[in-house]
Amino acid sequence: MDPFSSIEHSLNKCRRKSAPPLPDSAIEFDLLLKSERGSTKFSKTLDGKTFYRGNATEGGNNNLVFISENAKEILQSAEELHLTSTCSSVPTVSNLKHLLVVNAIYCDHAFPVAYAIMEKKSYASYNKIIEKIREVVPDAKPKTIISDFEAGLMIALIGNFPEAEINGCWWHFCNCILKRMSKIGLAMAARNDGNVMRVIHMCMSLPLLPAVQIEATLVEIRNYTNRLQIAETEKLDMIFAYINDQWIGKIGAVHLSVYNAPRRTNNVRRSVGLHRPNAWSFIDRLQKIENQLMDDYNKYRSNQSQSRTSKCMFLARDRVISRLIKQYEAGSSKEIDFLVYAAAVVGRNVPLPEDENVSEEEDDLSSPIDAKHVLCNTISMEVKKEEIPIKREFDEECKTEPLEDASLTEPLASIESALMLANHRRKSATAPQPASAIEFDMLLKSEQWSVKFSKTLNGNKTFYRGNVIEGRNNNLVFISENTKEILQSTQELHVNATLKTVSTVPQLKHLLVVHAICFGHAFPVAFALMEKKTYASYNKIFELLKKLLPSTKPKTIISDFEAGLLRALNCTFPDAAISGCWWHYSYCILKRMSKIGLVMAARNDANVMRVIHMCMCLPLLPAVQIEAGLVEIQNHTSLQEVAEREKLDMIFAYINDQWIGKVGAAHLSVFNAPRRTNNVGDSFNIKLRKSIVLNRPNAWMFVDRLQKIEKQSMEDYFKYMSNPSAYNRCKCTFLAADRVILKVTKQYETGTSTEIGFLMGAAAAVARNVAMPEDEHESEEEDDLCPPIVNQMLVPDVLWS
Repeated sequence: MDPFSSIEHSLNKCRRKSAPPLPDSAIEFDLLLKSERGSTKFSKTLDGKTFYRGNATEGGNNNLVFISENAKEILQSAEELHLTSTCSSVPTVSNLKHLLVVNAIYCDHAFPVAYAIMEKKSYASYNKIIEKIREVVPDAKPKTIISDFEAGLMIALIGNFPEAEINGCWWHFCNCILKRMSKIGLAMAARNDGNVMRVIHMCMSLPLLPAVQIEATLVEIRNYTNRLQIAETEKLDMIFAYINDQWIGKIGAVHLSVYNAPRRTNNVRRSVGLHRPNAWSFIDRLQKIENQLMDDYNKYRSNQSQSRTSKCMFLARDRVISRLIKQYEAGSSKEIDFLVYAAAVVGRNVPLPEDENVSEEEDDLSSPIDAKHVLCNTISMEVKKEEIPIKREFDEECKTEPLEDASLTEPLASIESALMLANHRRKSATAPQPASAIEFDMLLKSEQWSVKFSKTLNGNKTFYRGNVIEGRNNNLVFISENTKEILQSTQELHVNATLKTVSTVPQLKHLLVVHAICFGHAFPVAFALMEKKTYASYNKIFELLKKLLPSTKPKTIISDFEAGLLRALNCTFPDAAISGCWWHYSYCILKRMSKIGLVMAARNDANVMRVIHMCMCLPLLPAVQIEAGLVEIQNHTSLQEVAEREKLDMIFAYINDQWIGKVGAAHLSVFNAPRRTNNVGDSFNIKLRKSIVLNRPNAWMFVDRLQKIEKQSMEDYFKYMSNPSAYNRCKCTFLAADRVILKVTKQYETGTSTEIGFLMGAAAAVARNVAMPEDEHESEEEDDLCPPIVNQMLVPDVLWS
């Protein structure tokens, strides 16, 4: 007997006793992996390096991610990735039902470099996992990715790797064709009739063609079948309809095609051993696979001639397919001839299944096909044919189709991720992704893409105005011909440059948006993608705007508190009254309160709260009175029995130094302004992020969204112009507060109220709409004068319109 076999059982028993307790949930599994006992043994590789990367939580779903330090080198250099998601080999932890494996291809060999144990397969979960991978390995830039045919996975890959070519797996497509054959009872006919067999193999060979030829060639196969006079024509028509609806319509020819791909499948899985191992056996197996991975990688790197070889029959098949593709590219064979010969090659390696009972259930590509998928398919087919807005097509289909699925009574967002994929294929499947701002500018001006992306959606009028270069900084400007009328007639502009939603083009990190106010409504009229926010860049952009629209003469401009932006606006529009945003100022006061630990005192002492609200109301005074108003507040505070006097003095010093001294009272004051904030820009940013769905959309998806915003802006403008009384109304609480502010302002102007009386009256109005933040640890870092929007509950969107 083998000496090891005689003691193996005892050794395994001892190992199980030394392992941590088995987790009952994903959260407990995560905690045990991070614990002192579990982290040393199971969160590291066998050579002691980091392996477990934490729980990438999305909503209520947990995703445990494993990427070793050793695998980072492979991921950084890999030009091809294969992703597959399986539910057969996962640990016995409750709710952890799926395993996502990322394989990197090197020397024709697949190396598993990342794993994620998932609770649910959704777009949001995949996106979180891939973001985690990009966080660990930011330099990963694959050129080709092969994945399963899952809409959520594909959208996540498109969003995170916009420059990669993303294809589905040919093997999965062929397997689904065979499965469908079996379900409709066509397998026996294929065994007995060589023509039926050939047609099936031709259908399976469709992905070998270029994407643009797949749909037309399916029609040719149907015509070819009719000429053969095959008995099972009706069942073959069901196969054709299945391919057209499920694959070309739903998945899309772009992701189906493997034409000239270096590899055509992602069948490179590596088993983790047991079907349903316990948590620690599973991790132990992953550690051993990772250890073997590095051994193999170092072996192949030292001797690349040892590249993995396929079976002889697969190599022979591949040589024939390559030869057929060359003949097809040379024009010596047509699509149907190519498929006839390719089918003969494919047929040698494909065993036919047995017939099953006919089932009305659709083949499962990622999840059961329900009414939602039918609706997605219908809308996808329509929006690919012509430039139909997805929302409009969704509304029309909901009117005509009986929607039994209750989830479809929800808004468009319930199926938007699937439709996003269809819309992305329609508009940008063949558009190359720019690697820089200069390349982006050249593509927008090129003959091939200018018609589609440099024009507006209604009327093909000019939208893209070119690259305004300042030094080494590029600024891509979009102003449509349609919005000229709005800009020329407006007397008020709102300018916001703190928006976070930008495209994935490197260095283009900022989005400047100009809104024009008409009929009490904000219309986005100009956009600029910027590399750096500097005075010179802002000045160049506004000079272009003035050059295009010399008659634009706003009386009022509200902008962020950026020195460069304010200076550029002063130079370009010297006659306009330029002020900052009251909301941003108030937000910074609350932020400073939180940093110095004054929030709790404000909650417990009404006098402290009143002083803070009076400080927030300083911009309501005329500019020349703001500094004196601050002194009045300080004097008023010294007469009151106020706790935390030292911290209040810190607030006073902060306002005096940062705002009155640095920003200036002239830009801080919103006295008698028609509007007191530029929060339309922040609302616009939130809507833009929700409408794009992806965190970092690619260049063409981003421009596509700007085109739609421009079109909607003009439709709204004409609607409000025909009915000005239809403009947006503020909430009752904001209107009531505004009436109080207007009342105390009139009293102040007539001399019946002093500065301190005015501030106390305004503070009472503000107090009803301002929620206090939580205290933070004090930081020496200065408050950002252009802070990101975080919690709208801190300072509402404001009583101040």
